[in-house]
Amino acid sequence: MSNSDRARSQILNTLKRQAKPMAVDQPALQVELQWGQQESFQNQLKSNGADCERVADSVAALAAVDALIKRNGWHPLPVIAPGLLQKVQLANRWDSIHTEVTEAGTVAVSEAYCGIADTGSLVCLSSPDNPTSLNFLAEHHVVFLPGHRIVAGKRDVWKLMQAEGIHTPRAINLISGPSRTADIEQTIQLGAHGPRSLTVFLLDQLNP
Repeated sequence: MSNSDRARSQILNTLKRQAKPMAVDQPALQVELQWGQQESFQNQLKSNGADCERVADSVAALAAVDALIKRNGWHPLPVIAPGLLQKVQLANRWDSIHTEVTEAGTVAVSEAYCGIADTGSLVCLSSPDNPTSLNFLAEHHVVFLPGHRIVAGKRDVWKLMQAEGIHTPRAINLISGPSRTADIEQTIQLGAHGPRSLTVFLLDQLNP
């Protein structure tokens, strides 16, 4: 081996040793999912102008929806999210069921993925079972939420979705109360960009 070849080999060996990555301790980036309290969620939601009530299960919730409609004189035929149709049929609550918001129904009933305690927000994931249209087009919105699915903050929503293997849907709606605006003469107007009322039923049991 010539002197030039020997020198080149020494240089390459030196570079290889320097290029070898050094072991570095990486800080733990994962933070444990934090759950929220029902009471905090309810109080915050009510302060946002929504109504919130605890019920035993979906059967009791559907009965409460029926009573709510009659008490307020709303249209008697609610629009039901497709994901709730089976429960409605089992409860035998209404003879005629609508699944799309039209002139035939001004009350929409859907399900939330989870709730956020520190803001009193509902997290609604768009899907064929829970169309986004129900969140915005109906005059009055009623949402079912299992009471055990309340996380502490917004970051915990993404952690919960990751833990449950939920892929990001087309739309994620965070709903914290009825639609309102003060653009018109600085006076609060309800229902300007969505439902004028929001009612949440917290289910103590997931299934009836």
